[in-house]
Formats: sequence, structure tokens, C-alpha cells
Amino acid sequence: MVSDNLHEVYQKQYPLRALSFNQEMMEALKSGRKTVTRRLIKNQPETDWQYQGWLNESTYQWLTGLEDVSQQHLAISNYRAGDVCFIQEYEGMPLEFATEFIKIIKIDVQRIQDISVEDCILEGFPITQGDGHNSPYDWFKKLWSGIYGVENWMSNPFVWVYQFERCEKP
Repeated sequence: MVSDNLHEVYQKQYPLRALSFNQEMMEALKSGRKTVTRRLIKNQPETDWQYQGWLNESTYQWLTGLEDVSQQHLAISNYRAGDVCFIQEYEGMPLEFATEFIKIIKIDVQRIQDISVEDCILEGFPITQGDGHNSPYDWFKKLWSGIYGVENWMSNPFVWVYQFERCEKP
């Protein structure tokens, strides 16, 4: 498959790729509260699909019908399960300055508003409740809207869900 070959070529050229986290998420990562991150799927599918699922380990597809697979929409993840990434604490931070590394252990796709309370907690919900958040879901909604905008939250886009664990620099 083409996406498999491209991923292999890219992995050889850039064996460690970056994932960026803001300061709040860095603190959650370092404290062990953050083990999942959601990232916007940049090429959103049309809403008239009938079937969806994984085509291979990094390509997700939406189909309008099983009779005509030419009517499909594909999204290719930048990461695969097993990939090790370095965490960028600021934009453009080079690998040489990285102190935190994660290994992607599972990838999923969902609509952003389908996040559960348990998943909000895994996203790094603060342990202290004195920050004015009513619930983990409200906290995550505010976090997402602060990054991508309220309009993005309201449009309920599909997102990549990356579950990860901290690891040593390879």
C-alpha cells in the first residue's frame, strides 16, 4: 500500500518526530496524568458516509457505500502504534533539546464531542478542582476550544486519538 511505503521512507529520514504540548499538558505528562492526546484530522470527510474503519494501521477510511469503493475518503495518520516521538515544549524545538519521549501504543478515530469523562481525565484533567472547571468534560471542551476555537468544537470534527506511554530516548 502506498501509505505504508511512504511511512517507511519518512521513518528512515526522520526516525523521531515531534508532538507539541503546551505548558499545562507538559505538566500533566510529567506528573503521569496525561496518557492520551487528540489531534485534529486535517482533511475532514463529508458527512454522508455510511461505513468507516481502518484500511491499514495508519489509514482510516469513510465509505458512502460498499458497492462503490471509489466513493471513499481517506485520512492518513502521521503516527503509528510503536512510533517513538519527542515532545516539543515550544514551537520549533529541535530534538537535541528534548527531555521527554513517548511511544504511541494505540490509535483510534472519533468525533471530538464523543470524548468520555474517563478520556478527559486521561487527557490530563487537573487533580485540583480550584480552577473553576465544573467537570473533566467542561475542562477538556475549554482546552480544545482554546487551541482550535469554539467553532471547531461546535462542528464536532473527527480526531486522531493517540494513546501513549512515556519512554526513554531511543
